[in-house]
Amino acid sequence: MSTCPFVLYIPIQVVICLWVPKRSFALSFLTFQDSPQDIKDLSINNPIETGARLYPIKLQPNRISPFVGISFKRLRFSQESESSNSSNGVPSYGRNIQPIQFGLTYTSNKWHISVSGYYNYQNEFNYFISPTERADVRLEPLSMNLSLLRYIDSNRDMRTKKGVKRINEDYEVLKSKNLLSDWFFGVGPSSALQLSKSSYLKESFPFFYDDYSATILPDLSLGRYFHKLDANVNLSYRPYRDQYEGFDTEIDIRRRSLGVESVKFLFNYLGFAPFLGPILSYENLRTTVNGTDYQEKKMALGITFGWDIRITKTGTRLLRTNLRYYPNLHMEVNGEKMMFDHLEFNFIQWVQYIGRKETLGK
Repeated sequence: MSTCPFVLYIPIQVVICLWVPKRSFALSFLTFQDSPQDIKDLSINNPIETGARLYPIKLQPNRISPFVGISFKRLRFSQESESSNSSNGVPSYGRNIQPIQFGLTYTSNKWHISVSGYYNYQNEFNYFISPTERADVRLEPLSMNLSLLRYIDSNRDMRTKKGVKRINEDYEVLKSKNLLSDWFFGVGPSSALQLSKSSYLKESFPFFYDDYSATILPDLSLGRYFHKLDANVNLSYRPYRDQYEGFDTEIDIRRRSLGVESVKFLFNYLGFAPFLGPILSYENLRTTVNGTDYQEKKMALGITFGWDIRITKTGTRLLRTNLRYYPNLHMEVNGEKMMFDHLEFNFIQWVQYIGRKETLGK
């Protein structure tokens, strides 16, 4: 049995009080890991985290508030023994985990400082130590977390009489120039998280079957917002690439997706405006196995959902989060499925309204 004891990591968090949604990025270079004997290389990685915390006591300056919560993140594990002679290392084991968290947050006028514990009850699994041999792995379920968060009220001026007057004036200008509906472009980083396992890997490379792919990709869009309908229609482009490596085998997967999506905003609650709608896209899928290419081009139907942070109807820019899912998207390789039905989770996309910016100059 392989074991990994205590793990400490320090994330940078982005918080969008009683429920607080959050997204975190672990600083891997601040992670401390104690490797068992005879292990040449050990890697435990939780790259991106999202989740929520419940604060029974309201957050306010100069107060310590307890919290409990849950996280949704990836676990990626690999270990290489001293006797390994593979030319490209060993494969990874990956899974989605939902650890329970608990701790304290101190709030100042500008900062949240949190100390928390994480309990991961999904801490046991099997790992391939050779192409045909597995070992049991048990990770220490408890870990500690220290986070430092700087919060900014970017809309505080809108609560003043002067700010309200300016918003009303901007609204009349945009209305007179028919720019309440406007063209926009968006750009931002996104992630693609594997949801289904590939039968091709199970049949041909079982040591990759539990190596869940997860990668970072750009999310680019160009479209138009329709004010009366409170809806968007836009083009969306995302290029995706990831690799499986280990035991002298390399598999490269690529996806280029160009889609037309239409979403309807459901409501606007204090600037939080969720949306939902379909996306129809042209998919260029490719799998390369040890230098041999397999390619498939097809149309695919998916679902887009997410939310805008939209404080006023006159903004020249805003922040958007896109999530996309294509059920059963796959290509065939030697009669088996290579899955591409990832959950695309956009971190933050910057959206700029073109005509509004030119007219209002901001």
